[in-house]
Amino acid sequence: MNELVQFLRARYDEEAALASEATQETTGRWTTRETGNGDTFVEDDDGAQILPTVRTLGVPQYQHIARHDPARVLRGIEAKRAIVVEHDTESWAIGDRLHDCQWTKWPCRTLRLLAAEYADHPDYQEAWRP
Repeated sequence: MNELVQFLRARYDEEAALASEATQETTGRWTTRETGNGDTFVEDDDGAQILPTVRTLGVPQYQHIARHDPARVLRGIEAKRAIVVEHDTESWAIGDRLHDCQWTKWPCRTLRLLAAEYADHPDYQEAWRP
């Protein structure tokens, strides 16, 4: 298996584990709620607080946190995993995938773009930079 594919799968495994762990105490989608006294909370669909008011954070920070709730992160990871499968050269050898990237320099730009998100990871290789 290609090193870049292994790298991406390892990052997705790490993120999925963290997102799954974060959902153990919550249900549903995360949203922000502002109170009349200027406080902001991140809560789940049942109204359980995920992140209470922290005076050093503003509304945009709470909205960002809520937007990246674990369920959304897990959906994103599954989509990225599917992209990796479509571009994995081992799939081409089996003959169940035919993708234009097989005719380009490996690793293809699509996988290198996916990996760019992790450019600050110690295992990231500069040769993968798009």
